[in-house]
Amino acid sequence: MADDNPTASADATAPAAGGFEPITSKEAADAYVAAHLPADYEQALSRAAELESKLADSERARLALQVSASTGVPAESLTGSTREELEASAQALLAWRDATTPKKPAPKLRQPGLRSGSSPQQDPPSPKAAAAAALRRMRGAE
Repeated sequence: MADDNPTASADATAPAAGGFEPITSKEAADAYVAAHLPADYEQALSRAAELESKLADSERARLALQVSASTGVPAESLTGSTREELEASAQALLAWRDATTPKKPAPKLRQPGLRSGSSPQQDPPSPKAAAAAALRRMRGAE
């Protein structure tokens, strides 16, 4: 009998009492949300973005400190945002340091002032130095 009543089909497509209209598209849903957002929604979004940025910075700093502790490279010198990038940066800096560090000179085989046991003693001391040494021996300082 609903087919006989033309107003019944019109009521199904028309907004119901109270102005409710069903949302049937994404655009309509976005418009509804935008019209009913709280006043501080934009502030909350910007605050959330700011906090996410601070969290990412803190996480990067923590990772940099961990890599710095394990490699000995200063955390401020490391670049990258992931642990792998930070470790690669540390290895590159260590390789650069090793490549640019000047080589230590070879040790001298003979140092002046050292003599073998068969070498004669040094030149005899001056009379003044001999007297000072004799005075120290006499006082028991040697």
